[in-house]
Amino acid sequence: MALSAAQWDAIRTEYQAGAFVRALARHHGVHESSIRQKAREQNWTRDPQAAERIRRANQPSGLHGMATSYAPHRPAPRHSTNSRSASLAPGTVPE
Repeated sequence: MALSAAQWDAIRTEYQAGAFVRALARHHGVHESSIRQKAREQNWTRDPQAAERIRRANQPSGLHGMATSYAPHRPAPRHSTNSRSASLAPGTVPE
């Protein structure tokens, strides 16, 4: 399905405002490469601060200015359960 000029204008406006190409493609029902190609051919430019504004707008409230990196849960280290080490008192050295 070909998009109308009005639809491409809407995509261009959102693109220049900093919207992500993947989100635009999904929303407008067009392939990402079509948007990228049109942007390249017509020299669409983005607002340099747009990505930062989007990131901040999507950040949960109360976390502005805080580092929000993903830290996966790490399981507790496994301890040996053999009978010899289980019978040792803390601070003793095996023979």
